[in-house]
Amino acid sequence: MARLTVKSVETAQAKSERREIADSYMSGLYLVVQPTGSKSWAVRYRHGGKSAKHTMGPYPAFDLKQARDAAGKILRGVAEGRNPKQQQTGTVAKAVERFLNEYGKRYRPKPLYEATRRLGLYVVDNWGGRKLDSITRA
Repeated sequence: MARLTVKSVETAQAKSERREIADSYMSGLYLVVQPTGSKSWAVRYRHGGKSAKHTMGPYPAFDLKQARDAAGKILRGVAEGRNPKQQQTGTVAKAVERFLNEYGKRYRPKPLYEATRRLGLYVVDNWGGRKLDSITRA
């Protein structure tokens, strides 16, 4: 496990399968190189006794310094007991609102009205305040 440098990140080559190149400087930080050649940053951590991975963003939008800073914040939050995935997700009401804003323009007025009414009546009224991560299959 070698310390990632700006040059090693730039020259990381794609292989026939997906690779994760660990950074020895920031424990848990990985450069993910896809077979297509695209690169992204991920951080691995343990929360609640379970292993998890959080994808931070693509390279070069996130350079090495930004990736280390973001990984440090995520790992500090985990050490303080926060789950990064739960911080990302909002409530059911926010998800319904995002859904209607994004996909509502595809509907005609009457079906949009009916979808909004039913989502409000059956989903938001009953589940609106709950975090998305707190809802399980059971």
